[in-house]
Amino acid sequence: PIKLDPRRAVNSILSSDGIKKQLDEAGIAHGVLFAVYAPHSVGVATNELVRDRRNQNPDRFLALASIDVESWAQHSAARLAELERALKDTRMIGIKLAHPHMKLGLADPAIFPIYALAERLEAAVYAHIGNSPGPGVDNDRHNTDPLFFEEAVRRHPRCRFILGHVGYDFIGKTLGDFDTVIRLAHQYPNVYLEASALGSDASDPTGANLLEVYRRFKAEGLIDRVIYGSDGPQRPGFVRDYLDKTVAAMVQNGYTDDEMAGVLAGNFERVFEPGLRRIG
Repeated sequence: PIKLDPRRAVNSILSSDGIKKQLDEAGIAHGVLFAVYAPHSVGVATNELVRDRRNQNPDRFLALASIDVESWAQHSAARLAELERALKDTRMIGIKLAHPHMKLGLADPAIFPIYALAERLEAAVYAHIGNSPGPGVDNDRHNTDPLFFEEAVRRHPRCRFILGHVGYDFIGKTLGDFDTVIRLAHQYPNVYLEASALGSDASDPTGANLLEVYRRFKAEGLIDRVIYGSDGPQRPGFVRDYLDKTVAAMVQNGYTDDEMAGVLAGNFERVFEPGLRRIG
């Protein structure tokens, strides 16, 4: 969908130096690389691959680990041990899950041990909330609707959950389940919000949705729960473009300099403080 040749991209725009170049052009000091295990949809970027990419530019990159949930009933113990090693030994600062891409139910208790591990290791969990276009994605409501995530959030109060994309409907290009995400943030102090990708030219052609999301963050008194992300690199220039769009949305909604600094850096440092401390 983004018209990149996979083999060329992995050694160019998606290489460690390629992503670093995107950060440099955007004036961003640090980026976060995500592992993913979604063989039926977006593919696989192993913890080891992400570790190696991070280590090529360790002063610029942090990383989130993920977990292989294929044949989970048979292999869950081994996979959890692998995730723990990734968080401890390869210096990942948190966990990334993409429920619709990984065909995971948000309320499935079989994967709750992942959140228990996150609690024990003080590792924040970033979860894709909302639907997603593309082949192989399972957009059943049980995998996308944040209402179904509430039980996991409630049962793991010491786990910091980042609700990525804030429930956006990427297929209909609407705010989707944003109201539910806002309610969860009000009700549970361990819920944080992240509005990456939804404001892209493809997903929000007029820019109205990104503007509304940042208006609601401020109106609801939730600015201290918001973490910036872009979902880049995607294409050359995307990282810089998304930062510009986000800053413009905050300026138009009257954010103070301190509030913008919190969204762009301070809130992230607070949420991921245990992970940052663990890697020194």
